Amino acid sequence: MVLKHKLTLLGPETKIGNKIIYFGPLHYYLMAPALAVSRFDPIGPYYWTALLGVATVLLIYFTNRSLISAAFYAVFPLAVIYNRWAWNPNTIPLFAAGFLLAFFRKKYFLAGIFGGLAFQLHITTIALAPLLIFAGGRKNIAKILGGFLVGIAPLLIFDLRHNFLYLRGYWGLLQADTAYRGFNFHYFLALLPVLALLLSKLDRKIGLAAVSGSLVMSLLWLGRQVPQPAVNPANIRRLCALVAADQKNGLNFNIASFTDSDTRATSYRYFLELAGTNPLGVGEYAVADHLYVTSFAEPAEVLYNRTYEVAAFKPVRVSRSWKLGKLNLYRLEYK
Repeated sequence: MVLKHKLTLLGPETKIGNKIIYFGPLHYYLMAPALAVSRFDPIGPYYWTALLGVATVLLIYFTNRSLISAAFYAVFPLAVIYNRWAWNPNTIPLFAAGFLLAFFRKKYFLAGIFGGLAFQLHITTIALAPLLIFAGGRKNIAKILGGFLVGIAPLLIFDLRHNFLYLRGYWGLLQADTAYRGFNFHYFLALLPVLALLLSKLDRKIGLAAVSGSLVMSLLWLGRQVPQPAVNPANIRRLCALVAADQKNGLNFNIASFTDSDTRATSYRYFLELAGTNPLGVGEYAVADHLYVTSFAEPAEVLYNRTYEVAAFKPVRVSRSWKLGKLNLYRLEYK
């Protein structure tokens, strides 16, 4: 979108069992300006997500003018955790709060738009639907539904042009194997602003206790977080620069990572493509001339690793290695 100036109506995908569904494109449009401003540094969307979290606090405050409600959301553990990184469900509370602000000010069409935008981010925002019983009549409900259709307009336009891909995906979700419908905390993000507003209706001492308890839990969680050098964007960028500099011979290469669960090295591929040094695809490990591997392990352990990425390449030697702190980068060759 940013590089090729090409808009999209299709958002992120997810898979439940054998069912693939797509969310709306709103997340991409929210994060694109942050990527552009940060010159494609992925930390940009993280900061932007945090700022949108601050905006959520303000919307909650302006809904009922309650410092307790605003403070509760600001320090509640789920809000703290999900506002620290960029993912399509993480900004749901912003639009849920916008929905509540417009709803309680009887701006029903605007409330519907916010509801539709929230739905683009994740279908679990349908949890806000019971509030329609407080809309005060069919006319107001119709305004909300009209606004909702505006909010999901990209999905409707895409479906009309592509055989109802979104609709078929959501219908298929109802038929997905229930064994894959696990519990995830992000399913409740749309309800956090509702919980914050309800807290202001309780005794002030209860509200203050809830804020204090949430603050303590969030601080304890933050205190347990330790730096992860393997997923630090600065470290990944440095290792990718080494690969790009080493690839001036023009040979085909691929890359794998054994420093976390992403063995296909998606993060590294992102920075390599930005540098104009494109690795082969994730299904082409067997045809590469070189295989670069990041790992904490010693060379022999990497060389004889039986994970698909290495096993498909069939290396016989480590021809070069680099070290960045505890991180190792190896160039493997098959001849």
